[in-house]
Formats: sequence, structure tokens, C-alpha cells
Amino acid sequence: MICVSIANISFEQLLIEISHFKMMELRLDLLNYTPDQYLSLIDYNIPIIATYRGKTIDKEKKKILDQLISKQVQYIDFDVDELDNDREQILESARQNKTSVVLSSHVFNRMPDRVQIERLKQYKESRFADIIKLACKAQNQSDIKTIQTWYKEINPLVAFSMGEYAQSTRLDCLSWGAPWTYAAFDEQSSTAQGQFPFKIMQTILNERK
Repeated sequence: MICVSIANISFEQLLIEISHFKMMELRLDLLNYTPDQYLSLIDYNIPIIATYRGKTIDKEKKKILDQLISKQVQYIDFDVDELDNDREQILESARQNKTSVVLSSHVFNRMPDRVQIERLKQYKESRFADIIKLACKAQNQSDIKTIQTWYKEINPLVAFSMGEYAQSTRLDCLSWGAPWTYAAFDEQSSTAQGQFPFKIMQTILNERK
């Protein structure tokens, strides 16, 4: 399944294309919709990941996250290195309201070391997180094979390489066991290096069938 990352896109633009999506990620740190607009997206009955990146969550976005959870948004995603009291409180609320927790780790310029992998495994095994997302930077074919092996250690897992090299891992991860992969809304709104635009990724995956 393709999860479309919604960032730096107007609400009107999103509504034009939303019927084509089977899943989407709302990057609340990169969107400025009204509370009612965010909440209205729940009614489209497609899985939504409510994601926030940044050192601190402002009061308005925290309130929106709480509201989305109260309407039982399917997923909430925080970065493991940004956990704080506000996020811990939101995650506890998510668990009480049957919202699944995605815990993300981003290693931008290299592969994670073994300590980092074991840390993520512990979060999953302790049920602190329901799903682990791991984005890193593969440098060679051996690194790509290493990413593939993580799927045998952590389940469920969404793991792939960022950047142009090993961009194919964003596609291959679906056959390795990832429940979804991420695509940009369009070429101008990418949230990460190497992220395919939705329509291009959809075409490639259809050709692979």
C-alpha cells in the first residue's frame, strides 16, 4: 500500500486528489489546516497517520492531535529522538483510544548501528510502539541486504533507504514485509530525499505486478 505524505499542500489541493489515495500521512508540522479541516479528513474512511516532527509541539497542533485521536485516527507517528512529556501524554491517549503508535527513527547520513536496532526492537517488544519506521542511508548493496534482514527481527516494520542511491528500497520494502511505503503528493512537496511522487510510484508498482 502507498501512504501519501501530505505536506506543504493546500486543503483544496488535497481534496482534488484524495479519492485516489488508499492511505495518507498528515505532516502536521508542515500543514496549516483549520482544526475542522483536519477532522473532516477522518470521514473519508482511509487510514491516516497523524505525524509531527520537531523539537516541541505548539499548543494548537497538540490540541489537533488530541482531537484526531478522540475521533480514533488510525495512527500517530513521533520520532524516537523527539519523545518528551507532551508526546508521552499524547501516546498514552492514543493507546486508550485504539490509535496505533508508529515510532520512527531517522538516520540521515549512514546506517544505524546495532545499538539503535536493539533499541527499536525493545520499543516494539515492550509494546510501547505498534509499528517501527526506520529510514536510513544505504551506501552499498551490503547495506541494502542489511535493511532487508531487519524485517526478520522487527514486525511490523517500515524500513528503507533515503536518497537517490537505493531509492528502490522504497518499492522493495513492500515485498520484504512493510505494510506500506511512503510517496510524496507531487514532485514539489517531497518530505525526504529520494521520495517518489505518488503517481510515479503507483505506475512503477503497477508495472511490477
